[in-house]
Amino acid sequence: MANIEVTSFVLYTLALFAYIAGFVAFFVISRRMLRRLGYDARTVMSHWSVAAWRSGILVSLALAFAGRTTSIETTDPERAVWHNAEGELIFFFAVRVAVAALLICALWMLRKRISSLIMGRPVMAPAAQSAPSSGDLG
Repeated sequence: MANIEVTSFVLYTLALFAYIAGFVAFFVISRRMLRRLGYDARTVMSHWSVAAWRSGILVSLALAFAGRTTSIETTDPERAVWHNAEGELIFFFAVRVAVAALLICALWMLRKRISSLIMGRPVMAPAAQSAPSSGDLG
């Protein structure tokens, strides 16, 4: 391998491990803090974007391990771009950008929820509380 390929591979690997470490650290620290404050961490940390991000990670892993094809059996140049090796890499990159966008959405929403709980303004209605009765309102 050329020197630039080795350098890019090392940087990519370091970025991958930093991504995973940051994700794990955020969720572990957040869950511990929520439990310490008396909140149900599972309820607070559940959001559709977290589930979509986890599914996107699985799709991304499946694409990473899928076989790459280099033979093109079409005469249409526009279609051929998406069937050769560079086209597959472009598609894989697009999927990874979408997964990163889901992660940003998930972190933003969880940050809002957690900070509002810490500040005493719950965004979510507590599961154990019921709606106030008419006697409580006046």
